[in-house]
Formats: sequence, structure tokens, C-alpha cells
Amino acid sequence: RQQRFESRFSAVGPRRRAERPSVDQFAVPSAAGGLRALWEHAWRDDVHLLAGVDGALIFGVTNEDARFDGHQFTVRRRAGGQSLAGGVFARLAWEPLPALTWTVGGRVDGWQRRGLMQRERTIRTGVLTTDKHPPDASSVIASPVLAVRWAPAPAWNVRAAAGGGTRVPTLNELTRSFRVRQDVTLANPRLRPERSLGSEVGGDVVLGRATASLTGYWQQLDDAIGNVTVTGARRAARCPGLPAVGRCSERRNLDRIDSRGLELDAAWAFAAPWELRASYALQDARIAARRDGALDGRRSPQVPLHSATTRLAYDDPHGAFAALELRYTGRQYDDDRNQHALGGVVTVNAQVGWHLSAHCEVFLRSENLFDRTVPTGRSDVTSVGAPRLLHGGFRVTF
Repeated sequence: RQQRFESRFSAVGPRRRAERPSVDQFAVPSAAGGLRALWEHAWRDDVHLLAGVDGALIFGVTNEDARFDGHQFTVRRRAGGQSLAGGVFARLAWEPLPALTWTVGGRVDGWQRRGLMQRERTIRTGVLTTDKHPPDASSVIASPVLAVRWAPAPAWNVRAAAGGGTRVPTLNELTRSFRVRQDVTLANPRLRPERSLGSEVGGDVVLGRATASLTGYWQQLDDAIGNVTVTGARRAARCPGLPAVGRCSERRNLDRIDSRGLELDAAWAFAAPWELRASYALQDARIAARRDGALDGRRSPQVPLHSATTRLAYDDPHGAFAALELRYTGRQYDDDRNQHALGGVVTVNAQVGWHLSAHCEVFLRSENLFDRTVPTGRSDVTSVGAPRLLHGGFRVTF
């Protein structure tokens, strides 16, 4: 895969009546290649093995002009590098009883960053003011998985699982700083991979035309990569010229994020072809930061504590179909220190259409039907999501 990206960003002036250029990313080429191989084998009807290997090599560079002085950009930056990641994995499923299934497995991931560089020069003179070459780094992380499912009757089952995982930092997080309006986010070439460990327990039940699923979970994310607010003298040095109303953030490895939650899904086909569905999620994700008391115990950004969806649908395979969806997203925060709150919002989506045949239909859909203002970010100004959207089409499946 090979791609090229270009973009211009602006800074918003007082009272949002004017804007000026802040960053011009005039060339951001990237290239990637990867592979994946799987092997499956069944020794008996009750023992099944899946194993494999995957990997990817990614190269990316960003070239941009910044620090607009009112007439022209004064600084040119170049940053980028390579990231190599891959792993081996295996999963063994065993059914000692028709109602009981055990699954054990895991994967071992390897990651290497190399050739990272960050350069900055003055456009007028060509003088190189920054020339950083962070050292190459690598890591190997093992992630086990254990799960069990017991279905003593066709109408219900219980399940439990425990395991871990990993996510390596992207080249974007390692090398590419950016600015959106008055907010600056700085890259960090010394980021470490995230490591997760968690467990869940739940069950599913079928009662006639009704189904329900309940899952509770706990997860610990070590070295979580987050945007941490920079203050004091370091802010002035890292984000020069940034207005006081702006936010200067740097990507860093947090000590840990602890998440606990509950997920509930239910459906009721109360009268063909009608169906009512509902879902609810409780997500309590908090930062554990021993080295930064300002962050310890804060809610994880962009994670609402409560969210819910209700959907009423009508679907006649030989005629009309329609759906009405009510979606609630609770209060959340846009920053690590929980100073910029995003209020809860309720939106409505709707759809109508007609089945012309078993494989062909026409439809009309509206998202955010009542044109509610949906806050998606907040600092000096509040960013909002899409307004009312109407779209329709002709869909063919085969």
C-alpha cells in the first residue's frame, strides 16, 4: 500500500471571526507492506487448532511548514521513520463435553522502530535549528488468552475469559506533531507499546422471541498512550507562540488506565416483522498516574460513563422496511485533566425503504434527524459533529 497526504490547518482568531494559516503539510508520503498466514488442523471433532504468523513494515515521512508570521511560514519541519511489527499466535479449542468449550491460546509480538528523525529549519536562512535522531528501539511482548463457555441448555449459556494484548505506537504518534485551531499535539519518539490485561464474565439467554446478553468486564492498560497537557515553562518551550486559551499536549505513556464496565444487549421480535432492540454500556475508565497527581483518578478522555441505544425496526422481506433509532451518549471529557466537559446528547436516526427483490432495495436514511448539536471536542471553542444528514440510494447484494 502506498499513499500521499496533504493538508492545511488554521488557527481561529478572536470571536471566531477570522482565521490564519498555522500548518501546511505539503507532502506526507507513506508506504506499507505486510503478510499473514494461517494454519488450521482438527485432530478430532472436539479438538481444533488455529495457528499463524503476521507482520507489517511501515514507512512514513511528514513535510510541513509552520509558524505563520502574518505573511508567510517561517519554519520547515521533516519527521518520520520506519516501524516493523509482527507476531506468531495460536489458539486451541477443546470440547470435552457437548455443552462445554475451553479455549487456550496467545501470541508473541515483536516490534521495532528505526530510523526516526525530527528536523526543523528556518525557511529564510535554511539554518537547521533542530536535528534529532532518537535511538532505535525494540520489544517483545507475550499475550496469553484463556476462555470457557458452558451451555447446559439450548436456551442459555455462561462464559468467561481472561487474557492480554498489545498495541504498538504508530509512526503518527511517534513523529508527527500537529495543530488544530488553538490546540497543539506533540509527537513523542520515545513511546513504548501499550499492554493490556483483563477479564470478562457474562451470559446469553433466549426466551421465546426474546434474547438477552449481559457482560461484565475489567481491563488494565499499562503504558497507555494518551495526550497529556503540558504546562508551565515547558509549555512555552514546546509550544512557542501558542495563545493562553490554546492547549499544548504531548503524547506520553501513562502509568495505567483501569476500565470496569457492563454491557447489556436485548432484542424482542414481538410481532413479525417487528423487532425492538436495546443496548446499554457502562464504561468507567480512569487514569492511574503515580507520577502525576493532576491526572491520578481522572476519567479517561472521550469515554462516556453511560451510553445507550434503542431501535425499533419493521422489515417485510417482500415489501417495505423502516427503522427508528434513539441514541444516547453521556457526559464525557475532552482532555486528560477533565477540565473540558462534553455534555450528554440524544440523537435520532431513521430509515425507510422498499425491497424490490431478494437482492435489490431502495432506501432513504436520515442521521441526526432533529439536527441536534453534538459536541465532539472542546478547548477555546467547541467542535461539533455532523448536522442533520439525509441520504438515499439503491442497494444490490449478491
